[in-house]
Amino acid sequence: MKLKEPFAVYTNFIFLLPFYFALIKNEYFWALIIIMLFIFSTIFHFSKPIGAVWWHKTKSLKNFQKIFLWIDTLMASSLVLFNFYVIFHKIFSIEILLAIILAVIAFIIFLYPTKEDKYNIIHGIWHLISGVITLLLIIG
Repeated sequence: MKLKEPFAVYTNFIFLLPFYFALIKNEYFWALIIIMLFIFSTIFHFSKPIGAVWWHKTKSLKNFQKIFLWIDTLMASSLVLFNFYVIFHKIFSIEILLAIILAVIAFIIFLYPTKEDKYNIIHGIWHLISGVITLLLIIG
């Protein structure tokens, strides 16, 4: 089976790095959010139609795709909220500063209106930046 948007699928593997470091640092709740995000996001991106799909515009999706999208959205939102919690409760460091800068960049990318031909790249970049932010917060 050929992947429709391979970059958006493969970039999910960045989340295995923060997952690994979360386990090493005994951050099991964080690790659980990360691995669930990795699993459901990868399955969703593997199975979804080409182009951007927002959680509130799902008419083109099959029921199983809607479930994976819903869980992906829930886990991604949980990770973002948990990362913000960590930013405001950790001692300030260079890793925290880099994570904040990357979070601003990621937010801008997330809001970028993507057409079908650019979604794969833009959303893949979002995955990479989100994974790096999480990794910085875990090791910082």
